[in-house]
Amino acid sequence: MYTAPAGGSTRPQQENVHSSSRRIYTAPAGECTQLQQQDLQSSSSRKYTAPAGGSTEPQQEDLHSSSRRICTASGGGSTQPQQEDLHSPSRMISTAPGGGSTQPQQEDRHSPSRRSCTAPVGGCTQPQQEDLHSSSRRICTAPAGGSIQLQQEDLYSSSRRIDTAPGGRSTQLQQDLYSSSRRIYTAPAGGSAQLQQEDLHSSSRRIYAAPAGGST
Repeated sequence: MYTAPAGGSTRPQQENVHSSSRRIYTAPAGECTQLQQQDLQSSSSRKYTAPAGGSTEPQQEDLHSSSRRICTASGGGSTQPQQEDLHSPSRMISTAPGGGSTQPQQEDRHSPSRRSCTAPVGGCTQPQQEDLHSSSRRICTAPAGGSIQLQQEDLYSSSRRIDTAPGGRSTQLQQDLYSSSRRIYTAPAGGSAQLQQEDLHSSSRRIYAAPAGGST
């Protein structure tokens, strides 16, 4: 029986070590975080709260059944619970970890095509859409959204990835995958930075501007 490292109002941890089941303890930060309770004798029914507690509801998982995982995201708040039907190979539905206005991810697993989801932080970021029937054509936005343009990748061709840098704005990123030489892209921060050009065939000959551009 002992308290978590930070002490304070954290409740003592109590573990019955004789029994292989029944671990009960609070999260390290304590306060309103509820006790974790796990029945180790049964392969089903894990119930616990996320480490940060607050209004996050407990996660409940039925391990006997191969279907039906229901849990909240670790940060809680207004994030809706994740619900996954594991019996059916289709239909994963969950919210992004940060919740808020982020729309749920919906994936139709019966069909090898059509994944639709929002980026983790949501906001004005448009949903990612991927056509899995075709080995080409991934279209998605960068995680932070804003004015970042869509990433477009042609997977039929082993060359030609075109996407924006994570920070967005006008920064382009282009890579020719056919040739082992010839990487052409701008630095992540974009702006006036010039294109980087690197000849990979030659061990000499790297030509590029500094990431921030300017007078470099």
